[in-house]
Amino acid sequence: MALKVLLFFSLCRSWRLIRSLIGWLALSVFSTGAIAAKSNSAQRRVALCYVRLSYTRTGEDAVSPERQRANIETMLADSGLTLEWYEDVQGHRSGADTEHRPGWRALERRLDDDDVDLIIANDLSRIHRRGWRIGQLIHRIQSNSKRLLLAAPGRQIDLSTPMGLMIVQFIAMVDEYYVLDARLRQQDNARRRREKGITTGTPPFGTYRGEGGFLKRTQHGAWYLPDASFVSGPSKACPAPGALWHSFSECALKILTLYATTSLGYEKIAYQLQRDGWPFEDKRDQPRPVSGDDVRRVISNWPEYGGLIGAHRAKDRNAADLAQLDGVTFIEDRAVFPTDLLRAVALRQRKNKILYESPAHGVIKDAYAYPLRNILYCASCEEKARQAAMPALRSRLGGTDQNGIKRYRHKSGVLCGGQARSVRCETVEAELLTLLATLKPRAEVLTDLLQLAVRMSRGLKFKAVDATQQHQQALHRAERKINALHRQYRDGVLTEVDYTQQLAARQRTYTELVAQPVSAARVSFELSDCVIMLDQLDVLWNMSTPAHRQALAQNLFESIVYDLDQQRIVAYTLTAWAQFFLAVPERFDRTAKLDSSAF
Repeated sequence: MALKVLLFFSLCRSWRLIRSLIGWLALSVFSTGAIAAKSNSAQRRVALCYVRLSYTRTGEDAVSPERQRANIETMLADSGLTLEWYEDVQGHRSGADTEHRPGWRALERRLDDDDVDLIIANDLSRIHRRGWRIGQLIHRIQSNSKRLLLAAPGRQIDLSTPMGLMIVQFIAMVDEYYVLDARLRQQDNARRRREKGITTGTPPFGTYRGEGGFLKRTQHGAWYLPDASFVSGPSKACPAPGALWHSFSECALKILTLYATTSLGYEKIAYQLQRDGWPFEDKRDQPRPVSGDDVRRVISNWPEYGGLIGAHRAKDRNAADLAQLDGVTFIEDRAVFPTDLLRAVALRQRKNKILYESPAHGVIKDAYAYPLRNILYCASCEEKARQAAMPALRSRLGGTDQNGIKRYRHKSGVLCGGQARSVRCETVEAELLTLLATLKPRAEVLTDLLQLAVRMSRGLKFKAVDATQQHQQALHRAERKINALHRQYRDGVLTEVDYTQQLAARQRTYTELVAQPVSAARVSFELSDCVIMLDQLDVLWNMSTPAHRQALAQNLFESIVYDLDQQRIVAYTLTAWAQFFLAVPERFDRTAKLDSSAF
């Protein structure tokens, strides 16, 4: 057992090593399996094309991405380059940061590749609206001998001259000022609207803004079809025999009434509305079943339904905001629902918030690490999401402790047609154990990995250098940085908060360097240990703690689809590195049925 535990920790240290090795192999040998692929890729010239739309409000906004693509294609029509497209056009994709721009982050990972010739966008603001980010990008592009092109007419700039660089920095400053100015104007507009008693943002469910900007009850609704799906449409145009029509405003009124007159919670109200065929309208104006979160949203908007303006956003309101409820006076002329009903809703919400916002409520002292947390999905919901092409209909199975029995439970407030709502953890994990026993490393990839491990040290790409000496120098640099940080704190240069944050980061870097393998022999030894354990994943699972099982499952699988009624795994998706490294036997290959990667 001691040897197994030792091998397990060796495997844990080697996850990053295997991923990096596989990444290099995928670039060098996956496409052709030979060194010739490297020369072929060097001859291939690629243009990285980027398209961004700041915010999608209506269907007319799609014109902007189409115009950007057309300008880029026109400019590169006779260039002979291969166009690779990266886009951020759905939802809110601000150019002020990169956090919500997966397309741009994917493009950045390609910037240093040898086959990339240039980066092109419609104009500079599509790339970034921060001057310092533009400066970093230009430095990186010039360091790698790449080019940056702007496709919009009249926007072409020559970055090889000092004048061109100065113009780019000036444009970047103007773009950044535009963001700040737009923010100030939006804040001023919101303040003015609140002074006039007009809500801001998306109108609450079941309402729209009428004359003067005040809320009115909407007459729109949706049909509930016999197959349990929803179709938008007017009440006089029945799409199928047996269909039932409900308006969105009546659905909101039904939610408020059930909450005020019964003791039902959010999830049970949602269950009842789903059984009766009541529709909810999402932010894209598409009807769908009501969920527990939808019920919470409607209830929290009781001030807006009564013609008032809340002090905070609905989701941020707490018991303190409801303390002076007895003195609240609704505006009858602007109220969209009966004020007596709204007051009853507010009183019950205040009572519940006082009860559930106690310091000890919801605190779990001994939390259990459910091994399949965040990767286990309901098969019935997955099928409905695939048929409707709506990823939002997918439901994760969360962990719960029912009378001391650990179970995976279906998401609350959602009815998907399945009978079972939960399953014992050991039942799911026993099925997963059968799957793990069938996953074996690919022989051809294993040979390439072992050869590559002998040639690498400390992540250096095939350079003949003294890795041990470089590793020692890196350790000394990390130590000097920590000591310098201590001196700056003693001299009063750093505040305590900055000192604590920077010290944690530098100590983490030092610890990673200490644990980093530096010799080819050590790399090969650790990789061999790792391969031994990957060949016996079921053994590794059995000897692990729940927390280690969770780490193992999330490293191997992006998602696992489980049928609660049949109590079996019906589909799964391996992570990128596992797909490259592990072979899936045909007798357990169920990925074709419900592959969540289709979303």
